[in-house]
Amino acid sequence: MVSGEAVVLEIPARAEYLALCRLAVAGLGAAAGLEEDEVADLKVAVSEACSSFVAKKGDSGSGEDHVTLEAASSQDPATLKIDFTLAADSWTVDITGPATHPAGRPSTGGGTGDEGVGDESSGDESSGDESSGDESAEDESDLGMMVMQAMVSEVRSEQVDSEVSKLTLVRYLA
Repeated sequence: MVSGEAVVLEIPARAEYLALCRLAVAGLGAAAGLEEDEVADLKVAVSEACSSFVAKKGDSGSGEDHVTLEAASSQDPATLKIDFTLAADSWTVDITGPATHPAGRPSTGGGTGDEGVGDESSGDESSGDESSGDESAEDESDLGMMVMQAMVSEVRSEQVDSEVSKLTLVRYLA
């Protein structure tokens, strides 16, 4: 992979396709000449980021599954689009997928695991049985965000529109 070059992988937002993300990171990292430990860190971070978009509770999606290495003209909310870009001093991975992923709170990470985690903006603490499921999803999201922040230099999350969210992972190269 040459500096300034971008590779895009588009897969269904389903767990059985996450191995393709890890394989892409491994192959592209090796082609870019990254050290094994850098590739391993990126694989963990990208896996966590992609997992945060995968449908929970057995939602199998609908229609046929398609895997492509070309960018589509518009983002299908039932797919993950993983965009790998290598610059002279960094590796950036943009993951775009369904807006329902649990890591939807905006954050930036410096690798400490504290930034953007646990910043609750909803403010409405209701009691009842319904909140335990939401709290569990938030705990899982916070853990995933901490793992990503530990593995890369920056983690950013944004809501693209009502159906699509985007996570950006940046790893500064030594």
